[in-house]
Amino acid sequence: FSGTVDCPFNSVMEALEVSKNGDTIIIHEGVYHEQIIIDNFENLTIRVAENERVVFDGTESITQDLNGIWELSTNNIHEVEINKNGWQVFVDYEEQVPARWPNANFTDFSVFDQTNNWAKGTIGEGGSYSNGELQDTGKLNLSGINPIGAIAILNVGSFKTWSRTVTDYNLSTNTISYDSVPNWKTKHHYYFLEGKRELIDFPGEWWFDNLEKKLHMKFESGVNPNDLDIRVKTQPFAFNITNSNNISIEGLEFFATTFRTQGCNGCIVKDSDLMYPSTSKRSLGIAGEDVDERWVSRMDSCTNCLIDNSSFAYTDGSALEFHGAALKSNNNTVNNSHFEYIDWSSSDLIGLMVTVYDGGRDNTFSNNTVKNTGASSTLSIGDSPKIYFNNISNTGFIQSDGAVVQMMMLEQEGAEIAYNWIHNTEKYGIRMDGPAGGTNIGRNASVHHNVLWNIKTGIMAKGDYHDVSNNTVFGGGLDLGKNDIIVLFENGEGNENSSTNNNAADKIAAHRSKSYEEHPVPGSFIDNYNGYQETLGEVENLLSDPDNYDFRPIPNSMLDNLSAGAYDALDQNPWQAGAERKWEMMKSLHRGCTNYTAENYDVLAGINNHECEFESEQEQDSETDLNTNNETEEDSNQNPNTNNETEEDSNQVQNTNNETEEDSNQDQNTINETEEDFDKESTTKLIEDTEGSKTIVLGLIIGALMIFIFIFTLIIKRK
Repeated sequence: FSGTVDCPFNSVMEALEVSKNGDTIIIHEGVYHEQIIIDNFENLTIRVAENERVVFDGTESITQDLNGIWELSTNNIHEVEINKNGWQVFVDYEEQVPARWPNANFTDFSVFDQTNNWAKGTIGEGGSYSNGELQDTGKLNLSGINPIGAIAILNVGSFKTWSRTVTDYNLSTNTISYDSVPNWKTKHHYYFLEGKRELIDFPGEWWFDNLEKKLHMKFESGVNPNDLDIRVKTQPFAFNITNSNNISIEGLEFFATTFRTQGCNGCIVKDSDLMYPSTSKRSLGIAGEDVDERWVSRMDSCTNCLIDNSSFAYTDGSALEFHGAALKSNNNTVNNSHFEYIDWSSSDLIGLMVTVYDGGRDNTFSNNTVKNTGASSTLSIGDSPKIYFNNISNTGFIQSDGAVVQMMMLEQEGAEIAYNWIHNTEKYGIRMDGPAGGTNIGRNASVHHNVLWNIKTGIMAKGDYHDVSNNTVFGGGLDLGKNDIIVLFENGEGNENSSTNNNAADKIAAHRSKSYEEHPVPGSFIDNYNGYQETLGEVENLLSDPDNYDFRPIPNSMLDNLSAGAYDALDQNPWQAGAERKWEMMKSLHRGCTNYTAENYDVLAGINNHECEFESEQEQDSETDLNTNNETEEDSNQNPNTNNETEEDSNQVQNTNNETEEDSNQDQNTINETEEDFDKESTTKLIEDTEGSKTIVLGLIIGALMIFIFIFTLIIKRK
């Protein structure tokens, strides 16, 4: 039958064509390059086979898949025609940087170093120009680069960055011109250039000619790129899920591709790793891309959806976006997931331009780890957010201003921010924001039991009726002169009805930088350890072992006596923040024999190609069973899979399997049987076959030994 172990399907899409609501598709080990469209399904699960590895790869090999031939062109730059759009380049599965000025790289993370690897405008240094212009401080005219036609990535809005095509350049004033941007500010102007062949000046840099569909790239002297494994991203989404409910994607890996759901209730992505899942469209010559059409990991107009026990790493753009207002996007959860090296340009993002965005309400972000991000603000997850037990650090590398947890006025009602570690960032930690001056209507946020250290300001509370209690803040200010906890009272109003109790911080006041004596905290202010009022030392010195994340107060210290801070001194099981899910670089995607007992074992292989060779035919049969009874490539091609299941088998399980590298799209096999039968019969059979072969070998050895003893005894007797 089609979709069984002996007659698998060719692809996931082929399995979907015969699937019904309630089915499960099991995918066997391999690297898959296909776009899976799921529409109008209910209760469908797609998961990896147990103890196997499945990778969805959004790239194609330039020489093997796209039949490109590299040729040396001018300026020692190679070029190749690929006849389709490609907007990210990898060599041996390592990302290569788009040609840019000033130069930066991924290998040393200098792409996140705005101070040293972005050019700078003269605003704030005596220069004067308006929105739509930027006067360079002097490096551009010395470079000899003609910037006209390049794409400028412009951080000219403090916590907002845009991309624009350079339309003019005045060499005498060293000023570029571009289409104006919203929210332009007269401070902190940084930029860099992309999108011209002229910018290629370093090995590994590349530029894609969108009109001629040619890739231009520079290599080390003497290197023939036709001998390299060079791949280009050609796919934005591996999974596109629409108008479906309770769709579950489980245990998959995504390389240079990702997922998108729209109009989904109860959809789940869990136990999955996404590396290079998304990047901007600038390499296709698109500046100022539409936020509603961004190719990022996203769940649009979704309710009760879940991202769980997964990782997201190396993006240019947000890590995750949930689009839709409160009625269409609500009660979504991101849990126990790891986010790292997110967004090295931070341009053209939605909303406040943050790392994780949700425009709806009643969403939860819990037990996650976030570190090394570009955007100034990290989390903005809608109205009444619940943010618990997260470990967030090293954020906002390439924008100014911003906060790790950012809540605008209407988002604050019912918000709860608790049990988080936020540290090592020049941004605000938790900010209930509002307009500078004027009426602030932010109300009723609860911020409690958080630890914030080595940070610009731990907590900023604007508005009224907030609860700020049992927080620990130390090592704040970062020489910026800011207070650790700011319960703001300005222009004669603010926080008159707020409660600020049992906190531990070196500087608590109702002003951004001035003392408590000058600006006492309004509302309830009880049992706080405030360095402005206490003389017993800094908060850090009153904690048990903060260097090793033990933030309990020293027993019988002033913090302990006041019950101030996020922990109790006698707590025998202090809470921990962050994800249990640990992020690691994706293992090799090279396909080969992964069984170390085989004659053709490939030490470099990370994906089994089901072509292991053994000394005996019996061991070969055992290897075939271990690889889920997959047929050889030759047999698979002779047995096309074309059967539909009967209506009665409604609870079927469909399995897919990926064969050889050359025929990866043709030999992705899908097995279709009930999940219960598969687990009982197939797994049991594997065990029986493996143990049976061991028993036969042992019996042969014992038999041979007995024959030898018998012959030896006859010889002795005859003598």
